[in-house]
Amino acid sequence: MILNHGDSPVQAKRIFPEIPAPFNFQGARQEVFMKTCNFDGCDRPHKAKGYCCSHYSQLRRFGRTWSLVKNEYRFKGDICFVSVRSKDGFFKYEFMIDREDYQEVSKHVWCDTKGYVCCRDNGRVVYIHNFLMGVVPGVIYVDHRKRTPKDNRKKNLRVCSHMQNTMNCGKQKNNKAGFKGVSWCNIKKKWRAAISANGKYFHIGYFNDPIEAAEAYNIAAKTHHGEFACINNVQQSIGRRG
Repeated sequence: MILNHGDSPVQAKRIFPEIPAPFNFQGARQEVFMKTCNFDGCDRPHKAKGYCCSHYSQLRRFGRTWSLVKNEYRFKGDICFVSVRSKDGFFKYEFMIDREDYQEVSKHVWCDTKGYVCCRDNGRVVYIHNFLMGVVPGVIYVDHRKRTPKDNRKKNLRVCSHMQNTMNCGKQKNNKAGFKGVSWCNIKKKWRAAISANGKYFHIGYFNDPIEAAEAYNIAAKTHHGEFACINNVQQSIGRRG
């Protein structure tokens, strides 16, 4: 059929029927990604069941969802308490910093690693005591004076060498005597006290009582280790016996 100049629009539609527009896959995809997570305050695009990838993963593993905020801060005087969220969503670890360090510390996400606090910066692990003191690990070390990794206030931190940091360590986990520097000698059938300093091993003596050996170690530690000496709490052990 040929369309003449005077034909009506109805006749034109019969000759040239309308072709439906192609489906806009890109627009539909954008519309899907415009949907955000159902969790209150989360504006991430949803993945499944109305939740984003992170919240959906929480729902699958633990059956519930929680905020993606890893750290919470509260202040008490000059002290800032920082709470660290564990993998199950609960705040199970808390450490202290000086209030003046809050601005720099809050720029990073901190987590608990075997009792020590660390974050990731450009792909490398940075511990908070090194971060606060501005030292490069492996070259200069930072020691916790009270041997409490949770207390990262400047007054509890000091720069030291690797050997000095080792001096301030507590007793080993496999220590059966309960005191640092004290062990049982099967040959002598007595308690032996010994200490290491400047790469050398010093024998202190043999004792019938572990408390006597611990007291002897304390005297040697003050002499050889100085301010980095880790002193055994002998009085507490005497009180337990009594």
